[in-house]
Amino acid sequence: MNNQPVSKDIKVYWNNPACLNKAVKERLDAKESEWKVNSRGTVLFDYYGLIEEMLMDERLERDLKEGGIGADIVVSTDMQLFHRKDMLLGNLHLFESIQDWFPIRSEFAEMSHPQGYFQPSLLVPVVIIKNDEMLKETGEILGWEDLLDPALAGKVAIASTDKPAGKSVLKGFWYLYGEEGLMKARHNFSVLSNPAAIFDAVDRGEYPLGIVPLLFATGAGKSGHVSQIWPKEGLMVIVAYVAVRTGAGLEAKELLMESLYSEELQHLYSQRGFMIPVHDRVEPKQELKEQKTRFIYPDWEWVEKNDMNVLEQNMIIY
Repeated sequence: MNNQPVSKDIKVYWNNPACLNKAVKERLDAKESEWKVNSRGTVLFDYYGLIEEMLMDERLERDLKEGGIGADIVVSTDMQLFHRKDMLLGNLHLFESIQDWFPIRSEFAEMSHPQGYFQPSLLVPVVIIKNDEMLKETGEILGWEDLLDPALAGKVAIASTDKPAGKSVLKGFWYLYGEEGLMKARHNFSVLSNPAAIFDAVDRGEYPLGIVPLLFATGAGKSGHVSQIWPKEGLMVIVAYVAVRTGAGLEAKELLMESLYSEELQHLYSQRGFMIPVHDRVEPKQELKEQKTRFIYPDWEWVEKNDMNVLEQNMIIY
């Protein structure tokens, strides 16, 4: 009798944000080699993002036009992909319900799709940064709502809203303050290419305020005038979701358990990327634990009620 494991090829679409650091990339490359050596089949990680040839939404749009999904697993920080009915939310028949597959901390369970098709894998916290020298003559900025002040028109730098970081911020204002808030935010925001460029621009005094993932908000900058604002309403978070194609089988679950949902990778994201792990045995960095803030993200009831293409129509492109 042949007791060799059945070989299976697994393809993964993996969003490659700037926060996919070298250590994480090396671990994923090692996992590819490990599966091949152990005759478990082959694993191919196809990366998408700012530094790649194609964005994830372009890849998925092409796939869906051809009638399916070209990967067994989809991992992305672009929540809009999972929220739009013309994208993944409207094609649930292509995916497995993966509820209870992974060791997710109980407080993050409500982030899961109600029928379990999309599961959170980590959270990317977003904060406000300010140039203290530039804000001396203005009122105090304490939270997200303060950024809607008409006096700040064009003075708040964010990343291009066709990319996950900027898109999630714009959606957060829509979620918190309705379409009127979305319009005000659009009026006040100025778009730069990426979060690193935002920090540099605030540091140089080109903008008094910026909105960036926490990873890009550390330090006082060369000027010594940059500091963080942890909004009084809570931290907006970008949820990195995972979906598994119907028929991908237990191999897909095993791969995710040994990669993204492993304690090792969750720890790497947490400690080196200032991201919030969802694994029930992995703690966030001490700085995040000490804040004890609430997390703000669009809930699924709100997503179902609203036409997500409203956001597409209000993008501010770099």
